[in-house]
Amino acid sequence: MRKHGWPGLELTQDGTRYFDVHHTENDTLEQVDPATLPVNVAAWATTAWVAAQSGVGWGPIQV
Repeated sequence: MRKHGWPGLELTQDGTRYFDVHHTENDTLEQVDPATLPVNVAAWATTAWVAAQSGVGWGPIQV
């Protein structure tokens, strides 16, 4: 999307154990540490709120 002028944003987290189960038969929701879910939700909710309050136009830009 960036090459078409849309701004981008990425939040990353500790992926130390990501490939332990990624695309295996054990790649299920039960493998997710329940303590990380509210942290991720809070991070994305805060990011969305800050972006909405920033006054920045988040539409496409001229490239």
